[in-house]
Amino acid sequence: MMGAVFQKILVPVDFRINTEVAIKKSLEIIEHSDSVIHLLHVQKLVFQRNLHFSQHVAKRAKLDEWKSVIEEVAPGILVNTDLVEARNIEKAITEKANHCLPDIIVIGKNSSHSKFPFLNTVSPNRIAKETGFPVLTVKPGSIHNKVKSIVVPVGSFVPEKKMDLILALRKKFRISIHLVTILGNGRNEGHFSGYALLNTYRFLRNVAQCPLDHEVLHGENIARSTLKYAQEIKADMLLVDPEKEATLTPLLGKHISDELMPESRLQILTVQS
Repeated sequence: MMGAVFQKILVPVDFRINTEVAIKKSLEIIEHSDSVIHLLHVQKLVFQRNLHFSQHVAKRAKLDEWKSVIEEVAPGILVNTDLVEARNIEKAITEKANHCLPDIIVIGKNSSHSKFPFLNTVSPNRIAKETGFPVLTVKPGSIHNKVKSIVVPVGSFVPEKKMDLILALRKKFRISIHLVTILGNGRNEGHFSGYALLNTYRFLRNVAQCPLDHEVLHGENIARSTLKYAQEIKADMLLVDPEKEATLTPLLGKHISDELMPESRLQILTVQS
């Protein structure tokens, strides 16, 4: 494990508060030399109608405005902009990610469909699973909140991709790590391994060299137990696997990011194990 760096970031933008918070968080973590931010706006096609020329020009102008803002704040960063029309916004984001190969995708989400998650047009968890790239989901409540504490569930093996992300975040922030294991008799019965926990703890202690502790949680749902703990200790970030550790209700497809209100300061970083 060499430790990731954030030199290529994909930011889907909708020109609302989501855009501002996603770009701000991107600038907090990106390397400020030889780096690029890809701004992507997806206009959803309705009944096969193409985007009107005047609308296209207006949206292109907004992309250029954000490009200018970023280049003024961080002159060493290259900004690419892309405006596409698609029937499926999430699929368009996935296709762009597979094309530009970002180190991380940063998505701002102001909406909350906690009761009806299927109404979401974009699921960060699905994008993380389908592309294999880490996805950071941020709410407007986190816009002025720096990352200081990170909750990391540890399951049946050493989570190497999580460790890489922690090392990258360690370069940017003074962080403390809260490792958690969840014990239960239900579907997560085989999720825990003492060997994985010990080796993860040793790696973070010896390599990351940041404040570190461990907590045993009890519950039948890994995501719900971890989220509750992160909220109780007022953590700034939750680092989870999008499939095994972020699903609150499998039947409805409800994930942790669906549960968070717009004012939440908790950031969700998902990475496929």
